[in-house]
Amino acid sequence: MTSSREVQEAAGLEGETLEAKAERLRATVADQQAPAMELTQVEQQIAERDAAQFKAHAQERLLGIVRAAGSLNAALEQDEVRVLQTQEAANKAKTMLNERCDKLAALRREARALADRFGLEAPAIEAPVPATLPVLRELEGVDLHGTLYAGEMIREMCTRDGVELHRRTYEEIAGSPGYEIVQAAGLKPWPVPTPEQRRVAAFVRGSEARIGGWKA
Repeated sequence: MTSSREVQEAAGLEGETLEAKAERLRATVADQQAPAMELTQVEQQIAERDAAQFKAHAQERLLGIVRAAGSLNAALEQDEVRVLQTQEAANKAKTMLNERCDKLAALRREARALADRFGLEAPAIEAPVPATLPVLRELEGVDLHGTLYAGEMIREMCTRDGVELHRRTYEEIAGSPGYEIVQAAGLKPWPVPTPEQRRVAAFVRGSEARIGGWKA
């Protein structure tokens, strides 16, 4: 039945003019294209709806980012203050640590100087440098300048009868109570040259005399 109607429509109605036939065919084509056109419109509406939703989500996220950035900036200022306070506390602690090590070293030098000057036994006083302290050895990135101790062999020198003699001046403990005691008591007497020292001195003098004679 359908095939007969389609054939009849294709062949044209009896007595139908060409204009009428063209109008009828245009209507038939429009009816066939209507669903496709409507589908295109619906798909466009769906795309516009989804784009609007995504844009709204993006706008909402941007507002969230702005709020989060504001909170982080506010917290960052507080963090900077805490870092500075922590650094100041660390610097004070390191300064105190080094000062105590310096004081221990000074006490040890003073004790050894007094023991040497008056023939006493020097007490055992440990004076580690900060970098060798057991707890700090395990830490990495700790900035400790360490402590360099002054030498304990500062001596006064003179020559007597061509013999070079030495005695301690104890200047390494200057400013300490022990140094005041040494100053009040006086330094050790100059040591008496040994026979070997005198022999060496005589040899040196003889050599200098011979060299002087050769030059003349």
